[in-house]
Amino acid sequence: MMVKTSKADPNVLQDMDEAAANAEEDLANIDDAAVKAVSEWWKKWYMQAGHKRLARILLRQLKQVS
Repeated sequence: MMVKTSKADPNVLQDMDEAAANAEEDLANIDDAAVKAVSEWWKKWYMQAGHKRLARILLRQLKQVS
């Protein structure tokens, strides 16, 4: 008997993996200094705040500067 470790649809997970690969390629086109700054900020805070909260902060910042 196979043990299922996730309730998520495998097709959805595959799509998300592909989107992550595309996002990584896209990130390569962004200024290195900007990527480094955000990466260092993320590393500083993600253990305390969590990935979702940090993502929401970045999205709010985008709305403010757009």
